[in-house]
Amino acid sequence: LGMQFGLWVEPESVNRASHLFKAHPEWVLGGATEQQPLGRHQYLLNLGLAQVRAHLFEQLDGLLRSAPISFLKWDMNRDVTHAGGADGRAGVRAHVMGVYQLIDSLRAAHPNLEIESCASGGARADLGMVSRCERIWVSDSNDPLVRQRSQRGYFQFLPPEMMGVHVGDTQSHATQRASSMALRTLNALFGHFGVEADLTQMSAEDKSFLRAAIAVYKAERDWLHQGAITCIDHPDPALSAVMALAQNRQRALVSVVALDVARDAIAAALRLPDLPGTAIYRVSLHPLWQPKSFYAKQVSTFHLGEPIELAAQILRSTGISLPPLLCGQGILIQLDALTIDAM
Repeated sequence: LGMQFGLWVEPESVNRASHLFKAHPEWVLGGATEQQPLGRHQYLLNLGLAQVRAHLFEQLDGLLRSAPISFLKWDMNRDVTHAGGADGRAGVRAHVMGVYQLIDSLRAAHPNLEIESCASGGARADLGMVSRCERIWVSDSNDPLVRQRSQRGYFQFLPPEMMGVHVGDTQSHATQRASSMALRTLNALFGHFGVEADLTQMSAEDKSFLRAAIAVYKAERDWLHQGAITCIDHPDPALSAVMALAQNRQRALVSVVALDVARDAIAAALRLPDLPGTAIYRVSLHPLWQPKSFYAKQVSTFHLGEPIELAAQILRSTGISLPPLLCGQGILIQLDALTIDAM
């Protein structure tokens, strides 16, 4: 099917019941004392020690040579409660530098290996890891409303192509909240789109929508991942808006999601920054992500699917009117340049 095989590993942790811990309790960061609590039945290994790095390299190198493994999800969920080395001195910096050295050694031995960094969600997203990994896992919560907030923070520092984001099951395991397939796919559109759901339990309607959303993602991702991402502050904090603008400024996509009950019956217009000069854009709602219900509120023909043409300066200063959105609904606004300033 053209798919590659990957594994989830957590090499920095050691289980108290393991042979490794029984053979080398002195390898534990902070010391294996009664005062240090277990986390997930684990201690942390001290990768500041050369012998620990050598052992982990031997294990991981052997694993990667045992099968055609293309991808490692490198997780680190154990809280650092005891941050000292065996000598009682601070040891976390040496540990993190040791993590870098271990990854560098693995990449030198396996140059085609891809690594996703993860630590209790996005905690292991420092620039040292970013320079060594292809992907960052932002959060273990696939709830798209939680993710919208997390991803806005991510976009302040890191590029969209590295943002791991999955379409999960209808009900989030983390929050127990149910969300539509439309919202789950819209949430994943601007990142490194994946699927983390039981397809055997998915309805035919959801499968059809997911297939269509993946097709949109594949058609747009080349420019999306090279474009500029702007998190837009709307006057109503219930609305989360993110704009992706192509490098050539010919196309833009704007995601708008209602995180909560709207403050006003008619939302304030959404101003779109960064659009060039005096360009003219054809603005439309994407047919896959449109508002579902307007109740009895007054709406424009644009909200009903009719494209309009607007100048960039109008979009920047006055903005585009938004349809009423219920909590958990989202829309995708498309902008295609009809005329554009010289670059």
